[in-house]
Amino acid sequence: MDWNCVSSARTTSSTASVLRSSVGASYVIGNATGYVGYMGRRETSPDARFGIAFVGLGYQVTPALHLSGAYYRYSQSGNVTSIYAARIAPGKVLTGTR
Repeated sequence: MDWNCVSSARTTSSTASVLRSSVGASYVIGNATGYVGYMGRRETSPDARFGIAFVGLGYQVTPALHLSGAYYRYSQSGNVTSIYAARIAPGKVLTGTR
Protein backbone atom coordinates (compact mmCIF):
# COMPACT_ATOMS: atom_id res chain seq x y z
CA MET A 1 0.00 0.00 0.00
CA ASP A 2 1.27 3.43 -0.91
CA TRP A 3 0.09 6.54 0.98
CA ASN A 4 0.32 9.14 -1.77
CA CYS A 5 -0.68 12.22 0.18
CA VAL A 6 -1.66 13.05 3.72
CA SER A 7 -1.86 16.74 4.44
CA SER A 8 -3.66 19.33 6.49
CA ALA A 9 -3.39 23.13 6.51
CA ARG A 10 -5.13 25.78 8.58
CA THR A 11 -5.43 29.46 7.70
CA THR A 12 -6.77 31.85 10.32
CA SER A 13 -7.70 35.52 10.15
CA SER A 14 -9.50 37.75 12.63
CA THR A 15 -12.90 36.74 11.23
CA ALA A 16 -12.49 33.28 9.70
CA SER A 17 -10.64 30.01 9.87
CA VAL A 18 -10.10 27.65 6.91
CA LEU A 19 -9.02 24.01 7.30
CA ARG A 20 -7.92 22.08 4.21
CA SER A 21 -7.15 18.36 4.34
CA SER A 22 -6.43 15.52 1.95
CA VAL A 23 -5.53 11.86 2.10
CA GLY A 24 -4.96 9.29 -0.64
CA ALA A 25 -3.75 5.74 -1.06
CA SER A 26 -3.07 3.26 -3.83
CA TYR A 27 -2.49 -0.48 -3.94
CA VAL A 28 -0.81 -2.37 -6.80
CA ILE A 29 -1.46 -6.02 -7.74
CA GLY A 30 0.40 -7.02 -10.90
CA ASN A 31 -0.58 -4.56 -13.63
CA ALA A 32 -3.68 -3.33 -11.75
CA THR A 33 -3.77 -0.36 -9.36
CA GLY A 34 -6.58 0.65 -7.01
CA TYR A 35 -6.91 4.26 -5.84
CA VAL A 36 -8.89 5.91 -3.04
CA GLY A 37 -8.81 9.42 -1.60
CA TYR A 38 -10.51 12.42 -0.04
CA MET A 39 -9.98 16.19 -0.25
CA GLY A 40 -11.88 18.56 2.03
CA ARG A 41 -12.20 22.18 3.08
CA ARG A 42 -14.00 23.67 6.09
CA GLU A 43 -14.60 27.40 6.65
CA THR A 44 -15.85 28.94 9.90
CA SER A 45 -17.13 32.22 8.41
CA PRO A 46 -19.41 31.55 6.65
CA ASP A 47 -19.98 28.04 8.01
CA ALA A 48 -19.27 25.97 4.89
CA ARG A 49 -17.89 22.51 4.11
CA PHE A 50 -16.75 21.05 0.81
CA GLY A 51 -15.54 17.52 0.11
CA ILE A 52 -14.46 15.37 -2.82
CA ALA A 53 -14.09 11.61 -2.36
CA PHE A 54 -12.88 9.29 -5.10
CA VAL A 55 -12.19 5.64 -5.86
CA GLY A 56 -10.63 4.30 -9.04
CA LEU A 57 -8.94 1.46 -10.86
CA GLY A 58 -6.09 1.51 -13.35
CA TYR A 59 -4.49 -1.14 -15.54
CA GLN A 60 -1.13 -0.99 -17.36
CA VAL A 61 -2.02 -2.64 -20.69
CA THR A 62 1.37 -2.03 -22.33
CA PRO A 63 4.41 0.05 -21.27
CA ALA A 64 2.93 2.94 -23.28
CA LEU A 65 -0.80 2.49 -22.43
CA HIS A 66 -2.41 2.86 -18.99
CA LEU A 67 -6.21 2.71 -18.76
CA SER A 68 -7.98 4.09 -15.72
CA GLY A 69 -11.43 4.96 -14.50
CA ALA A 70 -12.69 6.63 -11.34
CA TYR A 71 -15.82 7.66 -9.49
CA TYR A 72 -15.85 11.09 -7.82
CA ARG A 73 -18.41 12.35 -5.30
CA TYR A 74 -18.63 16.06 -4.45
CA SER A 75 -20.48 17.28 -1.38
CA GLN A 76 -21.05 20.68 0.15
CA SER A 77 -23.03 21.92 3.13
CA GLY A 78 -23.62 25.06 5.14
CA ASN A 79 -23.58 28.62 3.82
CA VAL A 80 -21.86 27.90 0.49
CA THR A 81 -21.23 30.31 -2.40
CA SER A 82 -19.87 28.69 -5.56
CA ILE A 83 -17.70 30.87 -7.81
CA TYR A 84 -17.49 29.92 -11.46
CA ALA A 85 -15.75 31.16 -14.58
CA ALA A 86 -16.38 30.32 -18.23
CA ARG A 87 -14.35 31.24 -21.29
CA ILE A 88 -16.66 31.92 -24.24
CA ALA A 89 -14.24 33.58 -26.65
CA PRO A 90 -10.49 34.25 -26.77
CA GLY A 91 -9.70 36.98 -24.25
CA LYS A 92 -13.22 37.17 -22.78
CA VAL A 93 -13.99 35.53 -19.43
CA LEU A 94 -17.35 35.57 -17.62
CA THR A 95 -17.38 35.20 -13.85
CA GLY A 96 -20.11 35.13 -11.27
CA THR A 97 -21.48 33.44 -8.19
CA ARG A 98 -24.19 30.91 -7.76
